Formats: sequence, structure tokens, C-alpha cells
Amino acid sequence: MSNIKTTNIINSKTKIEATKLKEICYFFSEDFTASQTSKKLKISRQTINNYYKIFREIAFNNLNYIEQNEAILNITHLKIYEKNIYLLQKENQLILLDKENFFLKNIQNELQENLIHHKKANSVRIIYNGYTKKFTILGYFICDNKIEEFITTRLKKFRGIKKENLYCHIKESFFRFDHTNDEIYKKVLTHFHNFIL
Repeated sequence: MSNIKTTNIINSKTKIEATKLKEICYFFSEDFTASQTSKKLKISRQTINNYYKIFREIAFNNLNYIEQNEAILNITHLKIYEKNIYLLQKENQLILLDKENFFLKNIQNELQENLIHHKKANSVRIIYNGYTKKFTILGYFICDNKIEEFITTRLKKFRGIKKENLYCHIKESFFRFDHTNDEIYKKVLTHFHNFIL
């Protein structure tokens, strides 16, 4: 989000004190819903949602991505609320592969079909050739379901999620899985540093 957009929000009708902004940021980092934060701080849910939207944009701008020249990849398939999700394991991080991702666009048909219908495995290790844009499957394996448990548990606390918002919630869940609450708090607060001094 640009500084102009941020300035407009800070200077709008929803302008609040710096201490309140820090508190909203804290509750966001602790993964409180907008309704829960609204009750705690006695601020309208609409105002909290406005700030949460900004925080999410900041967080998503800091997601990790993969380079096209990476060769050996481990890709895992999850099914969350009837939605097929694919993730990449990279070092100690999990990266969500969305439909715009370079790799998923180039290998999706064969790979997706194999993963979705494989009865004994949910992950595949591949070698990708960036020059020919082709891949070779090295083998299938079972990956632990910690991220699936995390996302499912996290989503259950929301009373209802609109179908069109599900992917955004899953995307945020990946971000939260890879970052501590303290890291999220500092990352978001740093963005607003110039506006709350």
C-alpha cells in the first residue's frame, strides 16, 4: 500500500490515537477477529476492519516467493473446505502457490491430477528445468499435516467465511504460520512508524 493511501486512511474519519493504533496492531498480530478487537477496544467493527485490511496488504507484500531458476521442489497438495491448495516447502518455510504462480501455471495439469488422485501421498518432489520449462517427477511422499491443521483450526474461529474470501484467509494463514506474532506486530507497526510519531 502506498504512503498516499496510508496517509488518507490515517487522516480520514477513522483517524485514531497512536496508542489505539498500536493496540489494534497488537490484536491483529495475535490473530483476534475484527469483532473481538472491536469489543476489546470499544471501536466500531468497520473501523477495525479498515485497519485490518491495511495490515493484511502490508503482510501480503512481505510474502516469500520462489525463483524461476530453482530446480528441486517439494510441492504438497491440501484440500481445505473443498478448495485445492498447493504449497511449496522451501528451507524452513511454506509458500502458497496460487494460480498466478509461475510453476503452478506451467506444471499444473499433470501434477495437479496426480496429486489430487494419489491415494497414498500428498506431496511430490520434482526437478524443474527452467530452460525447457519441463519437470521430472522424482517421487511421491507423505508430508505432515501441520499446516492443514493450523489453517483448519484457525478458520474454525470465524463464525462464517464467505466463499470469495476463503482464499484470502488461507493466504493469511500461510503468512501467520511462517511468522511469530511478535514478527507480525513489528512488521505492521514499522510500516506506520512515520504516521504515529
